[in-house]
Amino acid sequence: MKLLLDGRALQPELDGIGRFTSAVAGRLCRIRPDWDITLLVSPHSTHHVPGGGLKLESCPVPRFVPGEKRKLSPTVSRISPRVYCSFSMAGPTWRGIPACFTIHDLMVLEMEGYFGPSGLRNALYRMWFGHIILRSAEEAACIVVPTRWVRDRVCARFPNASTKTVVVYEGQDLFEPGSPPSARSGDFMLYVGNGRSYKNVTRLLKAYSDASARTGLPRLVMVVRRDRAFPSVVGAIARLGLESKVDLLSAVSEGRLKELYSNCLAFLSPSISEGFGLPVVEAMAAGAPVLASRGTALEEVAGDGALLVDPTSVEAISRGISELASDSAMREELSLRARARASGFSWDSSAAAYAGLLEEAGR
Repeated sequence: MKLLLDGRALQPELDGIGRFTSAVAGRLCRIRPDWDITLLVSPHSTHHVPGGGLKLESCPVPRFVPGEKRKLSPTVSRISPRVYCSFSMAGPTWRGIPACFTIHDLMVLEMEGYFGPSGLRNALYRMWFGHIILRSAEEAACIVVPTRWVRDRVCARFPNASTKTVVVYEGQDLFEPGSPPSARSGDFMLYVGNGRSYKNVTRLLKAYSDASARTGLPRLVMVVRRDRAFPSVVGAIARLGLESKVDLLSAVSEGRLKELYSNCLAFLSPSISEGFGLPVVEAMAAGAPVLASRGTALEEVAGDGALLVDPTSVEAISRGISELASDSAMREELSLRARARASGFSWDSSAAAYAGLLEEAGR
């Protein structure tokens, strides 16, 4: 089967969606070696693409903009795929070519201030994204979401999509399932993610500050992507006077990231909203005791492998941090549960599910 994968979500600096794109695309080639697979990728992001059978097509056309279909059509016509699979939530479709979209979350429609402080800017962008997601959902042969939590939200907002929306859990490949746990030697707590509002970094830092003032805590190491929200993290650390207690890192190597996951005293992720939560799964796979948010997709993903807290309550987050720091028996129990839970998430399973859906769409 000739398949066109749209991986323009892949960015020069690898993020969660980038890891997903690279992992699923690479594994589709391995499990369907007879398929003719082309991957569209943005310029300057090709270094993240795995080898092994993928045809690479550098594509400068941005996503989610007027005229996107017109600009992409010559490429699609030349490749002439049997199925088009986009790893983004919305995009163009073409007559006679079944399309599959991946809705990782609906934060562009649900999260106040997602596009910055301007109310008008947010209203206009929500209107635009609502329009293009609705159009794509109605025209798609199938829609893939990473959790039941996201599926419920997609089906509530786009009822006509309910019969073709399928949950495919994501995976992780930093740690081999069943590998022996490392002796956790680090005296620090860890956060990995970006600084945007849904990550709840401001409440996390205030909770850490409060807990530290009460009992004293290990240092907090934060691995934060340098995007437009990065200065807000720097500002929050300064306002709370935490410069001497927080190590702020960016663009760490994969080896360094594995080292941090493997040695942290606990991993902290009290997001207000998540579609899946790849860093939580990576931390659990490393056996890190995890604090995660109740009432989001993280609760579905982490199950009993994490200490769940109310992400809207600074006090609840602070209390959870203190419990993890002081209770070694809790950390040991959570570590065992985390490793067991994480073993159920694999990119091989994700790619196999995609392959089945795409085969069905192409019939």
